[in-house]
Amino acid sequence: MRVTLVLYALKEGASALTVGVLMGCFALLPMFFSVAIGRHIDRDPYIPLLAGSCGVLASVVLPLFLPFMPVFFISALLCGFAFSTFTIAVQHITGELGGPSERARNYSLLSVGNSFSVFAGPLLAGFVIDHFGFLAIFVLLLFFPVVPIYVLYKRKLLLLKPQRDLPNRTGGILTLLQIRPLRHLLLINVMISAGWEIHAILVPVYGHSIDLSASQIGVVLSAFGIATFVVRLVMPFIMRHFSETQILRIALIAAGAAYLVFPFVESAFLLTVISFVLGFFLGSGQPMVLALLYSNSPRGRAGEAAGLRLAFLQGASVGMPIAFGALGASIGIWPVLWACSALLFAGQRLANPSLKPPLPPPVRQRNSTDKNK
Repeated sequence: MRVTLVLYALKEGASALTVGVLMGCFALLPMFFSVAIGRHIDRDPYIPLLAGSCGVLASVVLPLFLPFMPVFFISALLCGFAFSTFTIAVQHITGELGGPSERARNYSLLSVGNSFSVFAGPLLAGFVIDHFGFLAIFVLLLFFPVVPIYVLYKRKLLLLKPQRDLPNRTGGILTLLQIRPLRHLLLINVMISAGWEIHAILVPVYGHSIDLSASQIGVVLSAFGIATFVVRLVMPFIMRHFSETQILRIALIAAGAAYLVFPFVESAFLLTVISFVLGFFLGSGQPMVLALLYSNSPRGRAGEAAGLRLAFLQGASVGMPIAFGALGASIGIWPVLWACSALLFAGQRLANPSLKPPLPPPVRQRNSTDKNK
């Protein structure tokens, strides 16, 4: 959806600033509501999973029948909110499925699915748009959210038992922010997100400026997704040799270096290689952040902490595309890429041994009354 809407906007003559605003719409609503969603998910994640799937489906239906620029902004708002709701619930469930020795591996496994979509989505969108047009890609996208809607509606997924005895929450968000490891993890996650967002928005703009076709832009974007898929497949091997904090530090340094050389390249092949490098290292960081975030969260507030993470993340996602889009339109793409590089280099200082997680909270029992157990 992100790639499709951006390419459609560019086709209609949208500026870099307009594209930035459109991208920011995906993150606007989660920025305000993720913490509240997380609190509900701490008790029962089923309704958020189903509602999020239905919301994604609705976000595709809108531009399919009303292919106008204002509708694209509404679709982006709905898609971002629905997908974020689904994501927080899935991340919370994953954190409760194992102890500390299994948590990073479980999050890496979850991220394999996300990485596949990051790879397949842009590639599929680019080729379908080039060969069949925008109407065809919207029709095709209708089929993807139907699968989770069916699985959840039919209760074919064994979920965890709803929690009714969670401890009282005092202090709200401020209590979570007083935990130093959580603050550092939130900042690291924002910086990793900056690397993802800049890649997602500036590759189409930069590729369009050097006359790359939609298929070539899709290939460059898909290389990023392929790399995140690859790195998460080999993550169990990597974790035998490096700790979570070491992986985070290496990821930030390597991604910063890649952005330094990005604006000197105009070859589609070389851009694909750089995109792969960025995806490999940035993709290695997110599972580590999720595992450490869950382990450092107070008991019964892991969903709320995940929502807070997403709120910070989406807040940055709203501001960064607009700011970087405006900067790209006014002073060019080079300074934007170098600013992102400097941010990533600075972030590696936060990835230190103080992020070592404490003992985990008790694992929630599965619902023994589920008819499909």
